[in-house]
Amino acid sequence: MARRSIVSIPKDMPKISELLFPLLKVLDALGGSGNNEEIADAFTAFLSVPEEVRTFPHLNSITKTELVYRMEWAKTRLKKAGIITNSKRSIWSFCPTFSGNSFAHASELLSYIQNQKDNDAISITQIDEDNHFDAWQDQLIKILLAMDPYGFEHLIQRLLRESGFVQVQVTKKSGDGGIDGKGKMQIGMLRFSVAFQCKRYKSPVGSPVVRDFRGSLSSEYEKGIIYTTSTFTREAKEEASKPGAAQIDLVDGKELVELLAKFQIGLKPVVSYEIDEQFFSQI
Repeated sequence: MARRSIVSIPKDMPKISELLFPLLKVLDALGGSGNNEEIADAFTAFLSVPEEVRTFPHLNSITKTELVYRMEWAKTRLKKAGIITNSKRSIWSFCPTFSGNSFAHASELLSYIQNQKDNDAISITQIDEDNHFDAWQDQLIKILLAMDPYGFEHLIQRLLRESGFVQVQVTKKSGDGGIDGKGKMQIGMLRFSVAFQCKRYKSPVGSPVVRDFRGSLSSEYEKGIIYTTSTFTREAKEEASKPGAAQIDLVDGKELVELLAKFQIGLKPVVSYEIDEQFFSQI
């Protein structure tokens, strides 16, 4: 498939340099730390950008938007400058001598970063491994999209079982609407009835899908889960956690891939090593 032309990117799309200062403010508002999903959600809300900008896909990716891609680059640049860091669990936080108030203006931050010699090593093809959606993950999403709909529902059934759910059933082949399956979530001695729906989408899942799914839940279900191969719009996330209504858990394509990898469902881990040439030269 041909690469998308850069001219098709919305004109209101912020440059990476314009995202650095807001990113620090968002991290500070989260209490000084946050995981990738928390930061991405808070960041897009903080910018108040148009829907077209917020949902515009990065190249041919189904699970990553251009805005989130640029935000990840901003995190990488801030990390290279020694302002923020991330743990093995992908929790981002300020380095000891920095905070959300370390720089009064965006220009002051940019000046500081430009003076960091290590930051000059960043190339346009480099991206932090904790943020990068690897080629195998994109390939897996394409495979999931090509699956038979009923087969995809059985994949989710297997995933729920591996996650500790019991009595997991897939409903009859009755189209893509309503409830696709059900099961019971086991927590200690307690069991909760859960219904799930599967959406093999390329475009973001909107709030109407969440609202309609909630409407299909009967009183026998304590919770609902929607799985998708794409992403969820901000409105969909707000609808899912709407106060006073049945809570709906949302699992997007990135999280779905991570869960399949965690339980090694259709995936086999490959071990790779980085050679420390300095070690061998000094031993």
